[in-house]
Amino acid sequence: MSSEDVPPPPQAARKHAWIHVENKTSDIFKVQIVHKYTGESIEDSKIVQLNPGEDKSVLKVTYNVGIFTTGVDNWKVKAYKLVENGKKDEDGNKLYDVENWRTGHSAGDDWKKHTLRSEDHDRVTTIRIKKDEVEFDSPSGTSTSEFKKGSYDD
Repeated sequence: MSSEDVPPPPQAARKHAWIHVENKTSDIFKVQIVHKYTGESIEDSKIVQLNPGEDKSVLKVTYNVGIFTTGVDNWKVKAYKLVENGKKDEDGNKLYDVENWRTGHSAGDDWKKHTLRSEDHDRVTTIRIKKDEVEFDSPSGTSTSEFKKGSYDD
């Protein structure tokens, strides 16, 4: 093989992925997704309400791939569980109490690492909220994080 037949090394390239959130619980949640690629600005979704079984597209994120890239994709899932409190407003609508929920294992472990790769470009990554874990499912792979009551200190 001559040097002319060898492809050049991949260069660093900006890529993007579409983030969907799916509620796999029997509860109603309001959810916000936060993404931070090392050295870049934070990208966050609006807070969206997800009924049980519902799936919504919430965010487009940007990341880098290729040789000499050293960044990491970091994630937070901020969630607010709506718990019926047995009361109704003057119009007869159910009233709810709110419980804060979050990903992460401890106060020092706020960010979940789930790396996006070339094959995730312009494709959907689904974040599935389950009873005690959150699953990050990309074409390049799947990872999980604990999901528990609590809030972030930010």
